[in-house]
Amino acid sequence: MASRFSWFLCSLLALLFCHDAAFAAKKPQQIDIKTLQEMTGKGYPAPNGKQYAVLHLTGKKLKDLKCPQIAYKCTRNVDANCNFAPVFSVSLLKWFEETFRHSEWQLIHTALRPMLQKWQANNSDDSDNTKCPESLYLYSYFAPDYIPDRIKFGYTCTQAIVTQIPNILNEKGCKNKTRIVVGFSKVMNKTEACGGYRFMKQNKITVYDLGSRLQNKQLNCRGIPDFEKLG
Repeated sequence: MASRFSWFLCSLLALLFCHDAAFAAKKPQQIDIKTLQEMTGKGYPAPNGKQYAVLHLTGKKLKDLKCPQIAYKCTRNVDANCNFAPVFSVSLLKWFEETFRHSEWQLIHTALRPMLQKWQANNSDDSDNTKCPESLYLYSYFAPDYIPDRIKFGYTCTQAIVTQIPNILNEKGCKNKTRIVVGFSKVMNKTEACGGYRFMKQNKITVYDLGSRLQNKQLNCRGIPDFEKLG
């Protein structure tokens, strides 16, 4: 009788452990998706419905934050926790000069470094341990560009996400301390979007397609060839 009870108790504990483990595994994903969905309303919205992006460093509740609009190549009004940028006019720009006006590019190259400086100043204490945000969230309405003609020159927003964000985190002592999470709502070119999506995931960046019908909000790239391997 005792052995049967022990078997039942062990089975029950194992079931409870698996349930707790499964819940814990889902929780970060649920938090990510909820956070990114909240960020979609922080573009206020972008003028004329154009592309915009929002950059958020965790530490304060997003719903309580006002996200200032950054100016191109100007750090004066950058906030420590949340900023957004629309796409600047690109009608007179050519090739990679257009990328420099993309909202994600601006936030990474203009806002991220001063954001981290202000964030660390606001969260510093007397210890020698470097304070770092738990997560960095970058939301853009359109999937970050990954245009084949610009890849070899490094002039795409996807490459800026993969290379420049970790470099800036490393400068501030936050390498491997801050998660990088990217989300978007609309795909313009699925082949290019899937190329960028795969590239980010290969570099351990968490990515969500908020427009996806899948529960886990992953971009469905089934049947989409990897254009970097074509030809």
